[in-house]
Amino acid sequence: MRTKLFLLFACCMMTAMCGFAQKTWSCGDGLTATLSGALNNRTLTISGTGMMTNYSHDSYFSTDDLPPWYNEYDEVSNGIWTDYVYYRDQITKIVIENGVASIGHYAFYSCKNLTSLTIGSGVKSIRDCAFQYCESLPSLILPNNVTSIGENAFSGCEGLTSFSTGTGVTSIGKNAFADCKGLTFFSIGSGVKSIGEYAFDDCAELSSITIPNGVTSIGDNAFAGCVKLYTVNFNATNCAMGYHVFVGGWFSPACGLTTLKIGDQVEKISESAFAECGNLNSITFGKGLKSIEEKAFEQCSALPSVTIPDNVTSIGKSAFYRCKNLTSVSTGNGLTSIAANTFDWCEALKSVTIGSKVKSIGDYAFSSCSELTTITIPVNVTSIGNSAFSGCEKLASVSIGDGVESIGNYAFYQCALTYLVIPNSVYDIGNDAFSTCKSLASVSFGSRVENIGSYAFYNCSGLTTLNIPESVQNVGSSAFSGCSNLFTVNFKAVNCISMSSVFYNCPIGVITIGSQVTRIPDSAFSGCSGVKSVVIPESVTYIGNSAFSGCIGLSHITIPKNVLTIGNSAFYGCTGLTSINILGNIPTRTIGHYAFRNCTNVMHIYTHNVYPPVVGIDSQLIDAFNGINVFVCTLHVLPGSAPYYGSAAATGWNRFMRIAEDVEAGISVISAPDLSIYPNPASDWFRINGIDIKTLVTVLDMNGKTVLQQIANSDEAVEVSHLPAGTYFVKVKDKTVKLIKN
Repeated sequence: MRTKLFLLFACCMMTAMCGFAQKTWSCGDGLTATLSGALNNRTLTISGTGMMTNYSHDSYFSTDDLPPWYNEYDEVSNGIWTDYVYYRDQITKIVIENGVASIGHYAFYSCKNLTSLTIGSGVKSIRDCAFQYCESLPSLILPNNVTSIGENAFSGCEGLTSFSTGTGVTSIGKNAFADCKGLTFFSIGSGVKSIGEYAFDDCAELSSITIPNGVTSIGDNAFAGCVKLYTVNFNATNCAMGYHVFVGGWFSPACGLTTLKIGDQVEKISESAFAECGNLNSITFGKGLKSIEEKAFEQCSALPSVTIPDNVTSIGKSAFYRCKNLTSVSTGNGLTSIAANTFDWCEALKSVTIGSKVKSIGDYAFSSCSELTTITIPVNVTSIGNSAFSGCEKLASVSIGDGVESIGNYAFYQCALTYLVIPNSVYDIGNDAFSTCKSLASVSFGSRVENIGSYAFYNCSGLTTLNIPESVQNVGSSAFSGCSNLFTVNFKAVNCISMSSVFYNCPIGVITIGSQVTRIPDSAFSGCSGVKSVVIPESVTYIGNSAFSGCIGLSHITIPKNVLTIGNSAFYGCTGLTSINILGNIPTRTIGHYAFRNCTNVMHIYTHNVYPPVVGIDSQLIDAFNGINVFVCTLHVLPGSAPYYGSAAATGWNRFMRIAEDVEAGISVISAPDLSIYPNPASDWFRINGIDIKTLVTVLDMNGKTVLQQIANSDEAVEVSHLPAGTYFVKVKDKTVKLIKN
């Protein structure tokens, strides 16, 4: 009897020690889980045919049951007390047999001592959290039958160093390998199409990854926190990439990407694909690449240079925005446009080569590239966008190609340009286009410029001479205001319709108006206080409102014979005027409100109109001549016209108390037999011997062009200080004398 009891006891002890005792559970229709082996070295085998049950890891928050091996335990006596050892903590090996079709949710969650995993040939899906926190699992190669890896399927497997998905997997779920901190190698199979959000978040030891060509989507922050991910071989041909794929999230640092190789099959780099990869310093673009989308490389601050291959035809907005160490860029010969903000705030950029097929440069494309010193705009470019080069503080030289038609607002604002040639192709110069280019000393306008925008050359204090071409139709308000050294303006615009305070606060001394000009626009030369002489050519028919208002340096003005309209306030406040000569007998001529108001020093007005032109008068009976002393100023008219000018109907004119019927309206025949001028040579002025009353004096250059006209007598000096040194001819009636100007 004792012998039998002893043998029974020995058998029980051997069972406990050697692990022959087994536990079995149902884990799905047709499936059985068998736990076998010794304590702390157990094997869990899933056998049968079918799909595993989906479990939970916390029954309080889920209707799914916990896995039976999760909370069942062994009681182990230590002689003093009894310990509870959960089965999940004893499992070191799991075998999924070939009949199993899927591995359920949380099936092996937190089996922290699992070191060996065999997945059978029938498994197609590994569901959410199936192996989450199996922190001792070292490596795994999935069989090719597995097609999907669920969310968090292997997240927190900190001991996992190597993983291969096989060729069957098509999707890697959200957070699938997040926090696999020991993962150094990962092979993404050729069948993978989608990689979920944060799929490899915080895989801190992963150093390289290859994205195969079949991948069509990569979720937000997929590789966030991969701080040692230095190399990415990107072969996905048509991949939609989420937000900050390689950039840290709220709690993860950016990846350590330094080298990027784009495969030859890749056609598109998606929006924000590599944005904020602050360590990226090398990019190799593939031969098949066609487009780089918005913000693709935004704030890649370590990137030193970019060469876009000829196969790339489009680059999206802000693609290289704020790449602060980018020094050189070549756009290639396939690109047709440079989008808005593409290289904006690339503060170190010194060299830019724009490809031959580029047609447009977008708004802010190179704005604030503060180290850029020179740029060549090729001939195929037709438009330069708003602020395209604004704030390029060292940009001293720009060559604008002959194809450019429009230059946008603020295009070269605050640049260091020293000279500027606007080609014949340009018809529109935007507002503030060259504003505050303080070093700009020379501007040459092409023959097609129609519009010069408001403030276009504001505060260009280096400008001294300006030629406005015949083609100009509009000059915006204050276009040249603040050009504090602008002295000479040659105005040739034949039919300019609009100008407004264009030269405000400019010290202009010389204005030359072209012989083909028909209109002097409103406010054209308003406030040009330094102007001493203006010759208005006979082609002019319209003098605009306020055209010369505030030109206090003018002493004489001759209105040519074809002028039909003298606009409101045309010469308002020209306090230096002493004589006004209105040529031509035009019955329909009109003189606008306040045209000569407050010209307080006018002593003589000459008019060739037989009948007085209509004079503007406001509701308070203030007329065009208000402010002229009508008791002292003499009105000179044609013989027989005095009664008309003195009649009650001649509003404005009839206030003059001194009306003289002079021959030819005050332009006399020379009474002296000889004509001479002195001093000759002259530096600042000359006087005329041989005339006894006021006479029209015309000064011509060597080409016969009229450069000055003034009504003077022998006591009055003719001011020539503003004329360049040279030889001139002084013509008085039918006599001409040579003048040498020092």
